[in-house]
Amino acid sequence: MTDWRPHSDKQDRALFTTHPLTVVATGIQWGKTTVGALWLKMLMHQYTHAEDNFIITSPTFPILAQSTLPPFLRLMEGLGRPNWKENSFKMDGGGTCWFRTGTHPDSIVGIPRVRGILCDEAGKYTLYFWENIQGRADPRAAPIMIVTSPYSLNWLYKEIIRPKMKSVKARPDALLIQASSVENPYFNKERYYARQETMDPRRFRMMYGGAWEK
Repeated sequence: MTDWRPHSDKQDRALFTTHPLTVVATGIQWGKTTVGALWLKMLMHQYTHAEDNFIITSPTFPILAQSTLPPFLRLMEGLGRPNWKENSFKMDGGGTCWFRTGTHPDSIVGIPRVRGILCDEAGKYTLYFWENIQGRADPRAAPIMIVTSPYSLNWLYKEIIRPKMKSVKARPDALLIQASSVENPYFNKERYYARQETMDPRRFRMMYGGAWEK
């Protein structure tokens, strides 16, 4: 994946964000997980001390294995090695990235010297898991990137999405990037519009449009 290029200005903005918190909330198959993995890879090249740590989180182990990790492992090919007993990836000449899920929300507790955290499908996280994630980021002011599709009007919507949608001045620490599936030029537009005709409009807007609704 060394020849990967952003397909839009929004992907480019996400990659080079300087905000403490970046939320990429989009429809399915927009490319948010790959963007998040590349963003974290860039941090791992920036902070290369052997004691530096990075974290990838996911709501469950199946989502972690089938969706979250494959783009990251492809991007990191030849740059280190995974340790599946510890659920981690050790970068050659650098730090360690830990893989954790909301299935065991306390498993993230105690990881020191964290330099960056990627939260995949965080719309499914409990508030407790999110608070633990913030606790890991705070000592070194590590940036956090959330990449997710809309799921419910939970803590993520109330704390970040809704304030940002109401006012551009709200949550100055956070960058919100929203996009629909069809904004990915490689997405099958015929299927997109076919689903628009058959699905409940609210469900379609959430799944494909990246909109936050009940």
